[in-house]
Amino acid sequence: MKLVLGSSSRDRKKCFERANLSFEIIPSNFDETMIINDDPIVLVKDLALKKARNVLQLWNDHYSKNKEPAIIIGADTMVFYDGKLIGKPKDKQDAFRIISNLSGQYHDIYTGVAIIQSETLQQEVFVDHSRIHFQQLEPSEIWDYLNLKDEFTGRAGAYSLRDRASLFIDEIQGSPTNVIGLPMAKLRQTLKKFNVNLLNFETK
Repeated sequence: MKLVLGSSSRDRKKCFERANLSFEIIPSNFDETMIINDDPIVLVKDLALKKARNVLQLWNDHYSKNKEPAIIIGADTMVFYDGKLIGKPKDKQDAFRIISNLSGQYHDIYTGVAIIQSETLQQEVFVDHSRIHFQQLEPSEIWDYLNLKDEFTGRAGAYSLRDRASLFIDEIQGSPTNVIGLPMAKLRQTLKKFNVNLLNFETK
């Protein structure tokens, strides 16, 4: 049984690598802009499932050897603050605006995860929620954060817990890996429904 991560996210890849899991990456090419919803829970569940189904099709058409069975995992993460969804920043100026808004405040992170077994088409979809607090940041500190690395690019909320944003995140309620982009503990529990035990899953 292959474990397939349907994401190009470097943070999700790191989550799997740090758990010493054997897996393959097949990025979804689903157009996320096709799905619009102001409810973060509905949105991340819908996007995660669409991505997983897209990767399942790619697996069956191009990647599977002799229809080898696989567990496909799709995910989507959104930041929710002040009644608004915050996705990935368009550029550095947009990242500055986002971090400025989150500075000194609490915000919520929702990650939707969809799992599909390629042979049986058994599927499970769940959402995990975490609450984060940023320390108060001066504008100059935000620019220091943005200018030294491209950490903000491709990340919802314009930051990553596993990188330098850890220097100003002072409170996490909920799963830390959910903040990174993939709630690993909840994923492990859910995969037991597919008779997959990540604690003894074969590593490379």
